[in-house]
Amino acid sequence: KRQVELSLKPSELILPPPQLSNIVRPNFDTLIKGQLMLGFIHEITNDCLWVHITQTLRGRVFLLDITNDVKILTNLEQNYQPGQCVKCSVVSVNAERKSIDLSIKIVPVVEEAVKEFENEQKKKKKGKKKKQKKEQVEKQKHDYVMNKITQSRKLEKH
Repeated sequence: KRQVELSLKPSELILPPPQLSNIVRPNFDTLIKGQLMLGFIHEITNDCLWVHITQTLRGRVFLLDITNDVKILTNLEQNYQPGQCVKCSVVSVNAERKSIDLSIKIVPVVEEAVKEFENEQKKKKKGKKKKQKKEQVEKQKHDYVMNKITQSRKLEKH
């Protein structure tokens, strides 16, 4: 069984055919913890939101990973609608079970951590001419973001 994914994204429609074949779609093997994603709400239940990340990937945002605002949590249907676009962060991926857990409330922490890391990298580049491999920088950024998420969750518990 083979699936074909079609797109009407303007950013992809303007690409010449050779570049179109280089577009990498997220899948269970490429998703990493802390990664930011845009998705669309598919379904709202009593304890979670189901969000489509791609046509074939669907993740779950547990109630307590949506927000800390009790007013929003007690009436999800008034604050979220099917089809609504949401920015979320990958909490965990289980390829065997084909499950993805996402968080909406941790997104600001991730975005702030990414900005802080990139600003630190810019400062380092001004002082040094040494180039790092892209993979090394991405790993360092990922570790930095995960550390900030851990710190944020510890503060939440207190």
